[in-house]
Amino acid sequence: MLSDHDAPLVARLCRDLDGIALAIELAASRIDALGLHAVTQHFDAGASLSWPGRRTANARHQTLRATLDWSFNLLPDAERLLLRRLSVLTGTFSLEAAIAICCPDQDQFAAMELLANLVSKSLVAVHAGGATLRYRMLDTTRSYCRNLLQVSDELAAVTQRHAEFFQRWIGRFDGQSPDADLIEQDLPNLRAALDWYLLDRRHVGRALELAAQTCPLLLQHSQLVECSRWAQAALQHLPPALAGSQLEMRLQRALGQSLMFLGSGRNGRASAAYRRSIALAEQLDDLPELLQLLSGYLVLLHREGAYTEALAIGHQAQSLLQGRDDPQARFMVDALMGVCLHLTGQVEAARQHWENCFSYAASAPQVLDSRVGFEYHIRALCGLSRTLWLTGHPAQAYALAAETILKAKHYGHAVTYCLALIWAGSVYSYAEDVERIAAVADELERVGKQHSLEPYRNSADILYGQVLLLQGQPAAGGERIRDAVESLHDYGYEMLTSMALTLMAKGLSDLALHAASLSMCEQAEATIRRGGDLLRLPEFLTTRGGCQANMGRHADAEQSFLAAIALAQQQGAWSEQLRASVALVQLRQAHGAVDAAALLLPLVDAARHEHSPDLARARALLGHPAGDAAHAVPVAL
Repeated sequence: MLSDHDAPLVARLCRDLDGIALAIELAASRIDALGLHAVTQHFDAGASLSWPGRRTANARHQTLRATLDWSFNLLPDAERLLLRRLSVLTGTFSLEAAIAICCPDQDQFAAMELLANLVSKSLVAVHAGGATLRYRMLDTTRSYCRNLLQVSDELAAVTQRHAEFFQRWIGRFDGQSPDADLIEQDLPNLRAALDWYLLDRRHVGRALELAAQTCPLLLQHSQLVECSRWAQAALQHLPPALAGSQLEMRLQRALGQSLMFLGSGRNGRASAAYRRSIALAEQLDDLPELLQLLSGYLVLLHREGAYTEALAIGHQAQSLLQGRDDPQARFMVDALMGVCLHLTGQVEAARQHWENCFSYAASAPQVLDSRVGFEYHIRALCGLSRTLWLTGHPAQAYALAAETILKAKHYGHAVTYCLALIWAGSVYSYAEDVERIAAVADELERVGKQHSLEPYRNSADILYGQVLLLQGQPAAGGERIRDAVESLHDYGYEMLTSMALTLMAKGLSDLALHAASLSMCEQAEATIRRGGDLLRLPEFLTTRGGCQANMGRHADAEQSFLAAIALAQQQGAWSEQLRASVALVQLRQAHGAVDAAALLLPLVDAARHEHSPDLARARALLGHPAGDAAHAVPVAL
């Protein structure tokens, strides 16, 4: 007896059987003996052809195979031949593919008429949802015809035409970006072509070339799992003659990039792939490729929390530009040098590199034409929005962060969008803006889940934890952040570790777990200094000072606040200097210092028309009228 709980399984089985009434009836007869779960779990379209029906039924209704035999034998020879050959195609297919693969020697209009006849007889279905019509064989029909093709003498010829067609088809997009739906629709056929090439060592060169052509397109459309599978499969079949070739270099690059964003960094596979491809680019003296590879490797180092090493790689990339008139390369390197300098606490130097990016884009707009160019443009905009916040322009920072996130979203590239959410969205974390932090986290969770980007989903959990801390729930917030950090560590993603540890230290202090709080502070400081995440150091020192003050260690707290102020001033991070100064004034006033607030006057005067939570606290300490801390610039996610 079936229940409402079984409805999803029943619906799935009906879809798998293409809604064919006889097939559904035959499946129902199996359920009595095997159960619904067994039938759906082990369903196979080929096996369903032999399911027996009622003994009293007409002979052609005894099995689905008998019905298909009857229908197939009624077709003219030309239609039978086409239907059999069409079974080589997987999923939906275009008219062009059907004619080129299945009717190579036939007049195009005659071939179109044959296909139309099969559609009219419901042996081929039409998918009319896209810009052009696509076709599909029902799974049961395809399985039946595939069996016929396999016992025929033309299997090898048809499968070879299939593989060669899709290799030519993917080759059309060299250097271009086809529509994402197009790649998605033909991915099953591309995969089948690769598998066929790999079966025969005579075709392994074509398999590698197909993989090298397809992987960049998979990356562009955030098909990261698929890209890593293709690259690994191709490299496993790499013959000695192609070791050290351009082909290997391209495949290693695709593997490194896909594994990096999937979060496979901890096991070193992404790093090994990048290092191998960089070595090959140097051996082959391929400077444009070397610059791209160094830029990608630099991103990986940032994700691993190796900021000092990343800065060294950035300088290496910069040195390669000497004497080169290449705006695209300079744009890319300046964007990443800005990131390297920014994260190591060199705020103004970073800003100069990002300003260079915008100058290149203004004088040579073609640098933004490619997806790569747009991605680095987004990085520069993210960095500038953070810089605006750090240097005392919160309203401009909010406006640019919102604009950057929206641009990245509309461009439709999942990794670039997540990058913008985390980096431009950090402005909201600086501002302790609960509503917008939560909105960023929601988007990271949604996009990360949709594209199997687990590190970004864990990053969302850190933001959710920050929201809980800001809402006065330190235990729940700290636990959520801790779980996220452990998961990110498993993925080799350490870019948010020092931030997360600093937040956890504050949460522990709020719970009066002072020993644990100071221990967490030690971990955070060790992480910052080990990797060179120096931009986070003033924020950490301010947090540590707060933890020390909560313990009653006021002298130590004052030293931490003073160190934060000095370092923030040196870095050009006005907002961090203000936050530490507010904390220091609050500490001193609590111990009777009457004129302590004078320290805040120059900082507040420098941002006379700005509003932020820290400015509101500073003005209150100075006895100034309360400013409106609300932000006038909305953010659209």
